Formats: sequence, structure tokens, C-alpha cells
Amino acid sequence: MKEFLRELTIEDLPGKDMKMVAEYCGIDIAVKLIEELPSMAIYIPKSSVNQLAQDYIRKNYNGSNVKKLAVKTGYSEKQVYRILHEGKKVNKPRNGDIEIIQIEMFDNDNGDSEDEN
Repeated sequence: MKEFLRELTIEDLPGKDMKMVAEYCGIDIAVKLIEELPSMAIYIPKSSVNQLAQDYIRKNYNGSNVKKLAVKTGYSEKQVYRILHEGKKVNKPRNGDIEIIQIEMFDNDNGDSEDEN
């Protein structure tokens, strides 16, 4: 980082957007963006948090943690099931303790077909 950039304050930053970045993320991040990404327009869609939460649910689902995922992401259990259904087939538990996941009939424990070598 150029020496003079370390001495900048929020008031020194150009434009309202960079000042806002500094207020929410810190002056160091705002200065780093100015230095590393000059002339780049960055758009942060409103749906970013939703997409990250949905990806988190799909990545961290273990077959029995729908309630925990709902609490962590702020979604309802019904919404978590809907998100999981979008990526793979999941059946709701019939008794509150067991969740059944549909798997391929000829997959072995590794997810490979048995007749593949």
C-alpha cells in the first residue's frame, strides 16, 4: 500500500459510495478497493445474502439438521426443505427424528455405480 493511503480518513475518500464502504467495512478495505480495483464499478445484488444462505443450507445439510439450518439462516423449516428440494430429492421426515434421502439404486457408499471400476 502506498504510504500516503495509510493516512486517509473517511472524509478524504472520493464519493459517497467509498465513504459508505469505509463506514460499514472499515477504512482499510475501502482504501484497498481504491488501490487494487480503480475504475471498477461493483454492484452487490440484494439477493446475495439469500443466495449465500441457500448455498450454505445445501452444503451443510446432513440429513438431520433442518431445524439448525433454519435457525442459522433465518429461514423456516418449510423454506429449508424447499431449498433442499431444488437441488436434490429430499423427503420430509415421517416421525420428527428420521429424514429420508432418495438415493440411486445402484450407487455404492462412494456414490459410484457398482459396476464401474
